[in-house]
Amino acid sequence: DGSDIYDDVNEVTSDKVKQQSAPTPSESNTPKLDEFLSLIDNHNTAVLSTVDNDKNAHGAVIHYMFENGIFYMVTKAQTYKAKNMRNHPQVSLTIHAPNGLKTTQISGLAEQEYDSEIKDKVFNTISAPKQYTEGAHLPPIMSLKKGEVVIFRITPIDIQYQDYSKNNW
Repeated sequence: DGSDIYDDVNEVTSDKVKQQSAPTPSESNTPKLDEFLSLIDNHNTAVLSTVDNDKNAHGAVIHYMFENGIFYMVTKAQTYKAKNMRNHPQVSLTIHAPNGLKTTQISGLAEQEYDSEIKDKVFNTISAPKQYTEGAHLPPIMSLKKGEVVIFRITPIDIQYQDYSKNNW
């Protein structure tokens, strides 16, 4: 349907994902890639979908950081999402423009991040106070008491982007 950002996504394997940060975008999708990057750069929250051991879906709103083709998130070790990602690394992210018609769905593989420099950068970026409708607050994950803070990286293996304000769907 033309919403794919990457043209070689069907040939991506978990080994390929580990070797590179993300599939190479095709030149014909450059405008769409620019729109996708604008959407994710201008937002910092997404819905993360995971699967538990009983194959039940679990969704949670998260704050993310995007850098070098990788999404990063902060959570606590004992949350459902952390447990689910350790057991089933296949996840999806949904990012949309509030009150807008642009949306992206990202399928990816989640892995816990252990590099201390990356962890510090992600934690400092995500844990900073944010402006909400209710005022400035720390992200909700900072208030949870479910174990130690852990950082996960999500490497995209499939990206769908759509601007429903355009009559191209």
